[in-house]
Amino acid sequence: MKRLSQEHFTYKEAIQNNESSIQLNESELQNTHSLIEKSNTTINELSNDLENINQEINIKNNELETLSQKISSLEEDFNKSSEAFSESSNILSSTQNKIENEKNELMQITIKRTEIVNSIKLNTRLQEEITQKNQKNEEETKLSLTNNTELKDKITKQNNSINDISSKLENTNISINSQYNKIIDLKTNLKTKTNTYNDIKEELGNKKAHLNSLQELQNNLEGFDEGVRKLMSVSKENQNEITGLVGLLADFIVTEKENETALETALGRKLQTVIFNSTDDGLKAIEYLKNQNSGKISFQSVSTVNQNQSSQNISNCTPLLELVRSKSNNDKIINSLLSDVYLVDDLSSAIKIWGNSEGKYTFVTPSGDLIDARGTISGGSNVNSGSGILKRNREIREYTESINLLGTEFSTINVAKENIEKELNESNILLEQLTKEQNELNILLVQETTIHEQLKRENQLEEEKLTLLKNEAKENSDLLTKHQNDIKLLKVDNEQIEKEDQNKQSYLAEITASEIAQRESLAKIETANTELRILLASIKQKKESLTNDIARLNNELSVSGTKIDNIKIDKNNLESSTGTLSNNIETIKNHQQAKILKSQELSKLLEEQRICHHSLKEIVDTDNELLKNLRIRWDEIEPKVREIELKLNEASLNTKHLEEDLAEKYAVSIDNLPPAPEDASINIVETKERLDKLKKRLENIGDVNLGAAKEFRRTGKQVQFSK
Repeated sequence: MKRLSQEHFTYKEAIQNNESSIQLNESELQNTHSLIEKSNTTINELSNDLENINQEINIKNNELETLSQKISSLEEDFNKSSEAFSESSNILSSTQNKIENEKNELMQITIKRTEIVNSIKLNTRLQEEITQKNQKNEEETKLSLTNNTELKDKITKQNNSINDISSKLENTNISINSQYNKIIDLKTNLKTKTNTYNDIKEELGNKKAHLNSLQELQNNLEGFDEGVRKLMSVSKENQNEITGLVGLLADFIVTEKENETALETALGRKLQTVIFNSTDDGLKAIEYLKNQNSGKISFQSVSTVNQNQSSQNISNCTPLLELVRSKSNNDKIINSLLSDVYLVDDLSSAIKIWGNSEGKYTFVTPSGDLIDARGTISGGSNVNSGSGILKRNREIREYTESINLLGTEFSTINVAKENIEKELNESNILLEQLTKEQNELNILLVQETTIHEQLKRENQLEEEKLTLLKNEAKENSDLLTKHQNDIKLLKVDNEQIEKEDQNKQSYLAEITASEIAQRESLAKIETANTELRILLASIKQKKESLTNDIARLNNELSVSGTKIDNIKIDKNNLESSTGTLSNNIETIKNHQQAKILKSQELSKLLEEQRICHHSLKEIVDTDNELLKNLRIRWDEIEPKVREIELKLNEASLNTKHLEEDLAEKYAVSIDNLPPAPEDASINIVETKERLDKLKKRLENIGDVNLGAAKEFRRTGKQVQFSK
């Protein structure tokens, strides 16, 4: 049963493969028929195009033959017109040469006449100048005599001025020396004051730095318990959190320096006692510290002390309360803490007095030894003992007072220093003024001396000038006589040249009239010649355009013939492929029929597996349907692909033709063209209109006349000569 199932499956698979092959071949056969029909359509279209191109070529050839005949006729007319123009040009050139010669001769006469007139004017002007020089010479002689007298008087006055300036300069030098000595004394005094100023400033800075350090320790409550620091910090930051806090006991107690050790020993940690307005405020603070887990405090309030207590008089000792001062109204609290504490000279005396007092009081020595009311004795070295809170408070007070005193002294020294600097500046300014005055006097003295020397030289020059004026007057008299004789001779020459000039002018007028008539005739011939040349150039341009069009149409004819041949070859290949596909389909169907018969036999043997086979067949049918849809989709896409390929080939041919046209008409390749602008900036209608106008202008220009530049230069010379 297993072998039959396998064999049945094999036959089914073969049947499906054959069906797929049949469908594929049928689809390909259908596509081939479609391509053959398209090829036939394309061949018909190209054949029609070939007929149209042949007709257009015949029309262009007829037009070309007509234009060639017309060009031959125009060239004959143009040659005749050119010969006539050449003869007229030669005659005109001969006439213009005569006019040029006459003008040159007339120009020479005019130049001679101008030279004579200029010579007469020159001699007349020189005669006038000599007369003016003589008058000026007389005036300068009188002026020179007057200046000579005045210069002598100025020299005398200048000597007196130099003596006065020398006297002032000597007095100024004395004042400068006096002021210079004063400045030296002021600088010495200023240096002393500046040294004192800097010393005080340095000391003041050091003490301020020490005070800042102490105040920082005080603000940070160094030496105090954690609970005290926490409570004071919270009180500063948020007064509503801790209410009724007055301050620390250590901040309200003041004593002398020598009693600080004894007082700190007697009070001990009680110096960190916090003072509140009421007991409730203190209890709230303790509750806050418990909640925050921030240490402990000791506190007192005025309400917990019933009355003031006073110390008893005990011989050989001093109540410590008498050595302490309170900074505020907290005497009750201080009295309650120190009313039973006494200061004695040494520990042995303290023990003896304590024994006599029946153990009711506490005794402390200046060095910090102590025996309390219960008889406990404390003592030893003072190194690293105690908190130093009272010492720190005292040093803050002392540094504050010292800084205030130094600040006052610093201000006084600064004022004195500024006064000296001000006086020194005034002295320097006065010295600068005196120095400036000295320089001005020196400059004035040099100037006056220079003026004195200048006056001497001017006096000498005036005397030399008088001698030169006398010699010049004699020379001017001789020149005046010579110029008068020259003017008489020049007037005679001028009369002769005027007669010759009149004769030349009349002859030149006759020749010029003849030249104008010849030029008008030549202009008419040249105009006719130009019109013929323009018409000939226009027709030649049309002929060239027709030749290019014929060449282009022949090229298109050749390309279309090539396309038809290629399409016919493809059509033959497709027809042979159609026969092959038909034979394959027939062969596959025969095999398929045999396999179907074999499969039916196997189906009878496998009736028990029919349900399974039916399920598999449905799956196969679904796949076949999917494959069939894909083939249908390909059949739809394939013609579009082939059509795109044909369009691409056609575009390539058009591009090639465009490259050939660009190279032929404009001698440029597509690679050398500038990049195309953006699509948004192109106006196709305006661009086409502009292109048509440019083409018309190029057609109207006609052939390039290589001799135009030479003709332009020759015509320019003729016009210049005629002027």
